Formats: sequence, C-alpha cells, structure tokens
Amino acid sequence: MNINLPKCIRSNNIEPFGVIDACRLYEVTQTITEQLKEHFGDYLPELQVRVAEVNATVVLRHKDNVQPMLNMITGMLLQDKSNVAHLTVRGKQIGERYKKVETLTSGMNVESLKLPQNSTGRFAQKIYNKGLQEGIQDKKGIIRVEHIYNRSGLDFAKAGKYLNDFLTVESIQSLLQCFKCDFKKYFCDRFWNNTGSTPYYKQCIQMILSDLKTYKPLTTALMNRTIIEQDFSFFIKACKLHYDNPESARKAIYRVRKSEELEIHENVADDFVMLCKGIIYG
Repeated sequence: MNINLPKCIRSNNIEPFGVIDACRLYEVTQTITEQLKEHFGDYLPELQVRVAEVNATVVLRHKDNVQPMLNMITGMLLQDKSNVAHLTVRGKQIGERYKKVETLTSGMNVESLKLPQNSTGRFAQKIYNKGLQEGIQDKKGIIRVEHIYNRSGLDFAKAGKYLNDFLTVESIQSLLQCFKCDFKKYFCDRFWNNTGSTPYYKQCIQMILSDLKTYKPLTTALMNRTIIEQDFSFFIKACKLHYDNPESARKAIYRVRKSEELEIHENVADDFVMLCKGIIYG
C-alpha cells in the first residue's frame, strides 16, 4: 500500500504548506493508524517513508527577472553535455528583424526544468516559475526549487525510515540541512561557480569579449543574444573590458540597448546569487 500524505489534504501544492497543514497531516496519520489497527490488530505494520519532497520558494527583488533567470539556469545546466534536462518552454519573438516574418521565433522562454536523478542517485531536481503556476507572475516574481528524495536520499539525510520517526523535528531538520548542502554542492558550486574551472558568468563575459575584438557591438550582441538576454550586465561588463575609452563603451552599450533587437534584463545574475544564498543560509 502506498500513501501520498500531501495529497490526502491537498489537490496541489500551489500554496506553501504551513502549520495548519501539519495539524491536518497529523490527523490523517492518526486516522490511518486507527484503520490499520482495525484490520491488523496487534500485527500493525509500520508505515515506511519511501519518497519525500523538499522545496524552497524564493521571491525575487525584480519580478521580471524570473524568466531570464530560468533561461540562464538552463544554460548553466547544459554546460554538462551529459545532462538531460526536461524543459517546458514557450517561443518568443523579439527584435525588428523578426517582425518581418509571421511565425519564426527569436528564442525560447523556459517555464520549468526538471533534472532526472542526479549523479548521487539520491534525488531529482525541479526548478520552475511558481508565480506563473499561481497566476500572479505580473505581481510577484517567484521561483521554486524542489528536490525529490528517494529512500537512498532519505537514508543519507538520516531522515526517519518509518513515518513516526520521519515526522520528528530532528528528522525534518536533518532533511532540510541535507537539501541545503545538496543544493550548494550539486547546483551552485557545480553549475554556477564551476568548481575547478571558470565560473559560468565569467565564461559568458569572455565569449562576448572575444567577439567584440572582431565584430561590431550590435553584431556581437546578436551573435550572443542567448546569453545577453539572460543578463544584459554580461554585455556591459564585456564592453567595459574591451574599450579603453569609457565613453566608447558607453556608446556601444547604448546603441545595443536602444536597437530593440534584444530583450533587456539586468541584475539577473545578482538576483540569482541572492536566491542561492537565501536557500543555503535561510
């Protein structure tokens, strides 16, 4: 027999679970225990916890940065050629050039991404636009990060094997700490900091900087639109490194910004760092 406790009290998890939900879950477990006693008497089987989800929901400072951040995260994850990411995406049409055609898109916007079981074999990961799911994306920029731990992951986290042991403060705290450590090690350090290699954001800047040596600013921007639309700050920093004259850098940045050929988002990388710190140290 398999029991999904959250679905016993909720049809979805759009709203975060709170204290009232915890009370209801306790009532459900008590009811289940009583019913099992009626059937099994003194030979009551213990309920084993096989899968558990841990998530963190973060409200961004800039609500419009959710979309480019998910695009940036996708770019980060795909640095590892062996990674398989399951994406939910929509096409977008940005720029005067694309207004001349009817249906051709200039790129895509990622709404959610899911990674299958990671290299440890302990958990799968999902990251998505929570505000879009709730229908409040115009009011708040919300991103949710989920880890779905299997039994191996729960054992590693030293979470209780049986329901009574699992639903203790010590067990839950241990699982939360494991979630934070896994998020830092297998996501932030691996894909953003690129431990042992060049951090993702520096690679983006280096790519743009390299092309600026050969091509004009707007041509460079169009060639690198995928990463520049993740965060226009990448282009700004590359220009400031490329031009000795600050005024030349300013003009190049201005021309690209006003070209209307790219989607402009700024401070995405900064917001991402704040998101990571909020999850790890929150």
